[in-house]
Amino acid sequence: LNNVLISLLEEACHHPSVSPSIRIFDRSFSFLTDGKARFAMKFCFSVFAIVFHKEDQLRPWVAHEAIELLWEGLMLNEDMQYLRQSLVNYRLKRVSHVIDLMIIMGLFDVSFQNLPMKTGRQKYYRLHH
Repeated sequence: LNNVLISLLEEACHHPSVSPSIRIFDRSFSFLTDGKARFAMKFCFSVFAIVFHKEDQLRPWVAHEAIELLWEGLMLNEDMQYLRQSLVNYRLKRVSHVIDLMIIMGLFDVSFQNLPMKTGRQKYYRLHH
């Protein structure tokens, strides 16, 4: 799965019609001073966009737990340990820290919803752009 996602990202980055979007994408993460942490954040954002994309709804709301499962699953893979460590070195030790930073960066919207079978309000996120 990781290799498939990486190859999809690489392929998309080199397509001529995507070039202006890539420049905007790069600027969104440019304030991160560590190159590895910046790449890890871009990777997490891109995986979110690819996995939770729907044909009939480009910006679906996604439960916090689903994002945690996805990103934790990816980062626990042996091939991805250097990305996880780069986030930890940047003091982003939990998935919620990465999500919070993406909200601050203006990349995610957040919503709190009450669900009938769950106690308390549940957090949901979607792409801001």
